[in-house]
Amino acid sequence: MTIWYYTVGQEREGPVSKEQVRALIASGKIVRDAYVWREGMADWEIVGTHPEFAAAFVTPPPVPVVTPPPVPSKSQPLGSGFAASEPVQPEMDAAPRLRPWPRFWARIFDMLLIGPLLSVCIVVASALYAPRLYMTIFTYDMLFGFIILPIVGVVLAICMALFGNTPGKAILGVRVPVMPEANRFSFYLKREFKVWFWAFALGIPVVFLITFIVQYWRLATGRPAVYDKHNLPVVANPSKLRLTLGIALVAGLLAANVAGWRMEDKAEADLTATHYWVNPVTGNTATIKKHWELLPDDPEVPNAFIFVARRLLMEGLFSYLELPAENVDLRAYAAFYVARLKNVTLTSDWQPVAVNRVRGLRASGVSTKDANQLVEVTVVVDGRNAWRLLMFTEGGSDLQTSEREAFVHELFGTAR
Repeated sequence: MTIWYYTVGQEREGPVSKEQVRALIASGKIVRDAYVWREGMADWEIVGTHPEFAAAFVTPPPVPVVTPPPVPSKSQPLGSGFAASEPVQPEMDAAPRLRPWPRFWARIFDMLLIGPLLSVCIVVASALYAPRLYMTIFTYDMLFGFIILPIVGVVLAICMALFGNTPGKAILGVRVPVMPEANRFSFYLKREFKVWFWAFALGIPVVFLITFIVQYWRLATGRPAVYDKHNLPVVANPSKLRLTLGIALVAGLLAANVAGWRMEDKAEADLTATHYWVNPVTGNTATIKKHWELLPDDPEVPNAFIFVARRLLMEGLFSYLELPAENVDLRAYAAFYVARLKNVTLTSDWQPVAVNRVRGLRASGVSTKDANQLVEVTVVVDGRNAWRLLMFTEGGSDLQTSEREAFVHELFGTAR
């Protein structure tokens, strides 16, 4: 038995048999300009012109042509052989209005909701498990914001394939039916990328405004958007309550996103802003970046100061010890200090350095607790004063390297 599908308004119905289609035509449920499709057909066809169903429609009898009487002259009064004409009503456009605004609000809702959530998940996951990727995102955040948009499209396609809707479309009563012969995920994925190209112009500034207006104009004039050609009509006819709720939720999400953008701008400003730290041992002042946070002192470890730059995945332990005598062997003391560090393994030899004109040694290594953490140890001895700085860095980007050098210079500047 051949299985048929048909449309009622903008909704797809079926499957039904050929005889059922004829019965639905006879009952008036399937009208002449509805669409039908079965397996083997390249596309949907109008049922009234399909050879298997055209005869099922009864052709109405022809309307008799009546010749009107002569047009009266201006001097001839109405009523003398002429009937007063009915006022002519303007012809109404029968093309359906596809209501672009509900579809617009649904799309904006999904992007404002899923875009930030997806970004946060990627950033947090990369910070925990792939610090190099995190630092790349952090360094090129504008490029990341551009790349995330097509990824949002993939997530939306997965939502549509699994649940038949997205959060925005569900709230605003928008439905995108699948072509009967199409794979659900493939259909929605292709549609999302078509939207990304034809409506958002790949995110190119100014150009996407033009493409968006073009798609709005097509919908407002009763035609499908370019990315919905040859597809079943999109249903977008929400009630006033749904539309009001959708707009209110979009406004709320927009406000939340603006607040997040402001926090992001503040965090980026902290990368260049500075504040002061006074060394309690010497009373000297260091000028360090504002994103360096000083953690509370540990009473069991005197003269040890822990600084954390969470956004840059960096941590520094700056400590002081008064030696029992001057002129100690610097290399032996540095080896003694590192030997007491249970969570550090050196991978390089000690190299001499001059920090603010004071002799010192520096070596690099890795953390025994986290292979992603790179370690740099700097030991400086000035008379009986020994200063040590232990730096932990995840990622090893150029930005972290330059920040570490500046931080080391400022802290050791307070040593004398």
